[in-house]
Amino acid sequence: MAAIGGLIFTGIATYYSAWVAQDQLEQSRDESVQKARDQASRVTFWEENSLYGKTREIHLVNRSPDPVSLIQVVIRVSGPVEDNRLLLADRNLPPCTEIAFNAADLIISPTAKDNSFLGDATWRIESLTFTDRNGRVWVRSPIFLSRKDQVQGFNDRVTGSALPSKPAEVKKVSLCGQGV
Repeated sequence: MAAIGGLIFTGIATYYSAWVAQDQLEQSRDESVQKARDQASRVTFWEENSLYGKTREIHLVNRSPDPVSLIQVVIRVSGPVEDNRLLLADRNLPPCTEIAFNAADLIISPTAKDNSFLGDATWRIESLTFTDRNGRVWVRSPIFLSRKDQVQGFNDRVTGSALPSKPAEVKKVSLCGQGV
């Protein structure tokens, strides 16, 4: 009888240990995913619109203490160039930095007209793609942030470029390295 009681106790203890180990594994996996997303979650974009006039800007921000590289902004355009997707690219986005591109200073290339500027068109940012410090490629859209290899049906094909005719405004950001 004592042997049966010992066997039951051992079975319950083994089951409980397996349950605790599974819970710890899930927690460790969640922490690993969060750590991988940490830098990417601090890289963002937005469009600044003016109610008066055509002052519009594209803002790219890196609030992490590490640079991100291979910046690609896909811009959906209608206007002088109908229904095109343009690429605004840069080598990197330095740590703790905001870069602002004035749409009036971005030349649409190729175009039907000479010197068509993004400021003369109707546009919106479709996505921002970048590479983090660990070489992972991320995609941020207005509605999601994900690793590029995990986004089904993501289309980053473009039909032209948005080329700066003047340097972008660059400034340091506060709250660098802190969660967003």
